[in-house]
Amino acid sequence: MWFAQVGVGQMCDASVKSCQHDANYPTWSPTAIITPAAGRMTCRFADKAVWVPRPIKYTARMDTVKRITSIEDRSFHCRVGESTCLYGVFDGHEGVQAATFALERMAAEILLGQLTGKSTDEEIKEVLRQAFITVERGYLESVDDCLAQRTSLQYEIPDNLTPYEAYQKFPHLVDKLNSLNLELSSGTTAVVALVYGGRLYVANVGDSRALLCRTDANGVLRVVQLSVDHDLHNEDELLRLSLLGLDVRKVARGSHLGNQENTRCLGNYLVKGGYKEFEELADASTEPVIAEPEIHGGIVLDDSCR
Repeated sequence: MWFAQVGVGQMCDASVKSCQHDANYPTWSPTAIITPAAGRMTCRFADKAVWVPRPIKYTARMDTVKRITSIEDRSFHCRVGESTCLYGVFDGHEGVQAATFALERMAAEILLGQLTGKSTDEEIKEVLRQAFITVERGYLESVDDCLAQRTSLQYEIPDNLTPYEAYQKFPHLVDKLNSLNLELSSGTTAVVALVYGGRLYVANVGDSRALLCRTDANGVLRVVQLSVDHDLHNEDELLRLSLLGLDVRKVARGSHLGNQENTRCLGNYLVKGGYKEFEELADASTEPVIAEPEIHGGIVLDDSCR
C-alpha cells in the first residue's frame, strides 16, 4: 500500500515557487504518521506548509518487516503564486511508463489556466476530474504504436497453436509479444492534492492515500483519510462492478481485476481495452477498470491543520 501525506503547518518561505520532480523524498514508516517531525519533505508557501513523503512498501515475512522502496513510484510538487500549490504521487505497476507520463502531464492539465475564473468547489472539482480524464486519454493514445505492433505479431502466429507450441516454433515472436503485452499493461495509481484559495482538494484513483493531520477540539492530533481506496475491499466499487454484470464474489475471491488489484487506475490498456480477454471480466457491459477519480473538498485549511 502506498501513502501520500498532506498536512498544513505554520512555516513560511516565499522563495519556493518552482515545480519539482521529487525523486528523493525522505522516507517514513506507518507508525510515524502522526509524529510531528518524523521524516517529512516540506514544501513551504505563504504561512502554511504541505508535505508529501516518499512512499514505502512494507511486506511481512517470518515475523519481520522488510522495507522495499519501489522504483516505479513518481511524485511532484508545484507552487504557482502565493496561494496555489499542487502535489501528486503516482504508484506505477508493470513498469514506470504510465506513472512517468502522469507525472509529466498532470500539473499542466490543472495549472496552465484551467483554474482561471473558477471559484466554487464544483468548478474546481471539475478541473481535477478533467485533468485525470485528459491524462488517461493522452496515455492510451501514446501506446497506439505498441498496440499496432502487437496486432501485427498476433497475425504472424497461427491461431491453432497452443501457447507451448507457439513458443517452440516462434520463440522470438512470442518473446516480443510478451514484451509488448507488458508495456501495454503499465498503469499507475494517482493521488493529487490541490491547495487553492485557502482550501484543499484531493482527487485519486487506486489505493494511494492522502491523509490530513488535524487537531480536534480537545487538542488531540487526528489523521483523516481524504482519498478513497479503489480495490476489491471497497463495497461501493463492488456494487459498481456488479451493475456492470460481473460476479463480484468470483472476482473478489480472485483478488484481481485482470492483471491488477485496483478497480481504478490511469493507463493499463491491457485490462481496459482488452478486458474481454480476461475470463473474470469478460461479462462486463463496459470497461470495469476506470480512470474516473474520486474528488473531495474544498476543505478549509485553518489553524487546526498541522
